[in-house]
Amino acid sequence: MGIHKPDVRYVIHTFLPKSMEQYHRESGRAGRDGNMSHCVLFYSDSDEDKLSYDIKADKSMNEESKARALDDLKPMVEYCQNTKD
Repeated sequence: MGIHKPDVRYVIHTFLPKSMEQYHRESGRAGRDGNMSHCVLFYSDSDEDKLSYDIKADKSMNEESKARALDDLKPMVEYCQNTKD
């Protein structure tokens, strides 16, 4: 996202981030000046399928990296589905 402005009010994710770390980093770009800001995440069950497929098909990643990326994706999906509350 490369945005270094202090007055960002909205961060809108139109697709599932690959990990909670990525989501946190991107969401934190809003409200850096201390004023009210919002983060919106649009999620679809098909997002997980698409990301999983892309990770598994990525020829630049070894099997260990792919397994780690798939493990990083799970908490993000759980957060979106809110299966714990």
